[in-house]
Amino acid sequence: KKRFMAAMAEAEAVGEEPSVDASEADVGLNGEKIAVDVTEDLDKRLMWQKNAPFIYDLFLQCSLPWPALTVAWLGDEPDEAPRLAFGNHTDSSEPCKVLVAELVCEIDNDLRADPWRAWDIDCLDKAVGFGLQPMGSSASPLRIVAEMPFPSEVNRVAPCPTRPQLLAAKGSDGAVLLLDYKAAVDADQAVQARLEVADAEPVDGFALAWSIQQRNLLVSGGNDGSLSLWDVEVTSKASAPSRPVSSMRAHKGALNDLSFSPHDPSRLITVSDDCMLSLWDLRESRLQEKPAMSAEIAVAGMDVLSVDWSHHDQNRLATAGKDKLVRTFDLRSLKEPVRSLQGHDGDVVVVRWCPSGQTQGLLASCSSDGHAILWDLDRQKQPDDDDEDAPELMFTHAGHQSSVNDFGWGPFLDDALMCSVSEDNTLQIWQPSPQCFADDEAPDGPEAKRQRLEG
Repeated sequence: KKRFMAAMAEAEAVGEEPSVDASEADVGLNGEKIAVDVTEDLDKRLMWQKNAPFIYDLFLQCSLPWPALTVAWLGDEPDEAPRLAFGNHTDSSEPCKVLVAELVCEIDNDLRADPWRAWDIDCLDKAVGFGLQPMGSSASPLRIVAEMPFPSEVNRVAPCPTRPQLLAAKGSDGAVLLLDYKAAVDADQAVQARLEVADAEPVDGFALAWSIQQRNLLVSGGNDGSLSLWDVEVTSKASAPSRPVSSMRAHKGALNDLSFSPHDPSRLITVSDDCMLSLWDLRESRLQEKPAMSAEIAVAGMDVLSVDWSHHDQNRLATAGKDKLVRTFDLRSLKEPVRSLQGHDGDVVVVRWCPSGQTQGLLASCSSDGHAILWDLDRQKQPDDDDEDAPELMFTHAGHQSSVNDFGWGPFLDDALMCSVSEDNTLQIWQPSPQCFADDEAPDGPEAKRQRLEG
């Protein structure tokens, strides 16, 4: 954290803080208070843009025609550049879409006074950034490789962990579509199956996840508290909707999120608006039977919006919700959280553990406050540390100007290559500078690797 503050001090020493003449805004119809707030927001934005090259190795912002609710990196594949998928929601004047984009860039080592660059991207609006440049003959560092129309708002996209070209996408009508973006040149032929509960009313929802250990198992949840398990190996073609192998009412409130255990294929965790966290035993040898609940606890007095199971510790969970806190739990003693992390000023909508790397205590969260935060649970408060922030708070990404809807950890050697989407109609790809989150007590080591970016 001290290195982060040193980087910020260096950035602020470059020049005086930018200011905006608000003399005309002071006489606006909404009064002086609003004018001052607008001016302060603009000043903060200009200051962030000036400081960003000092605290990020690279940053790319793509303006989207429509806001996106979900984003996820696809699994790393040989001979392919990093790819990500995101889904948007429109005002019905044009169809919603699931899009797949490819990061075709290399490191930009040009140390000029102003590192910011601008590009045009087909199918998207303008893009700006620094620390990277288009690779080879590419006109921009990001290109769209697939566009697939979707029948409703795209609430969640989940790439298959064993077959990255296969995407599960959950819509606001409650149906889950399986999309193979490489299956055909015609995007309409990308739909491999439509998964929905027969004779059920359409129900909105966001919960969707693949099993990490059982490649054919997919699970979804709805705002009616329903939980459905799907075997994608036995699904039929899109012309005939497929039925779940098991479906039940799991919560009294909306089932907001769920997570499979990366360590035990029979264990699943769910969280809900009913403030409960539930642990389920799927009994993989008898999938046709309803899952059995093995534990249930009240997490908080407010809605729980997100949950994730640690990739490194089978007993470690993280939750987040409307109480603005990120909590971690030990499954061996669920009565009280192990940690309660304070740093957000709004609903915490997503929390995810780092999927790879040597740092077991690394996780991230995003919020309606417009920020995404990286946390390191292995950090402890030092006796001479008078910082008011939680000692675990490692890095705050403040590049968005509105609610951050979703984010993703890069599935590469370079764990801190992040992506995020926001209600401000932007997709951002960003990588914090190592000096911003290096351990102050550790000796300086080699520079961070960029496995898929050429230098």
